[in-house]
Amino acid sequence: MFVRLMLILILIFGVLVCKVDAELKHRWIYIQTNLLVDENIDKLLKLIERASASGYNGVVIADSKFMRWDNLPNRYIENAQKFREACRNLKLDFIPCVFPILVILMIFFLATLNLIEGLPVKDAPIYCSKRKIGPI
Repeated sequence: MFVRLMLILILIFGVLVCKVDAELKHRWIYIQTNLLVDENIDKLLKLIERASASGYNGVVIADSKFMRWDNLPNRYIENAQKFREACRNLKLDFIPCVFPILVILMIFFLATLNLIEGLPVKDAPIYCSKRKIGPI
């Protein structure tokens, strides 16, 4: 009996203390896309119009090309500006994902392949087995 009474009191106390606010402050939609493709822009504009009408107030957008502004065609920049302007017109917060660690590492290492550090070795015999390589 005592245990039941304690459980009921804990539940009542938990409900009173943990009042849940029914109104969410941030209602964001997450979009991972390629802004270089014009057809994607048309789909995205329709999507954010629907999201705005449904009560969303922000757009979190990810595109792997955000990290490479220096070598993108003008069409990409125009599409990004068009999407950003549509977010402004719909009064949606625009939150770009601009620091994807894995993508940065891939771009960095693929762009500079001479990053291996070590002494140069010439004419050294090596062996190669199924999964190992080493000096003889």
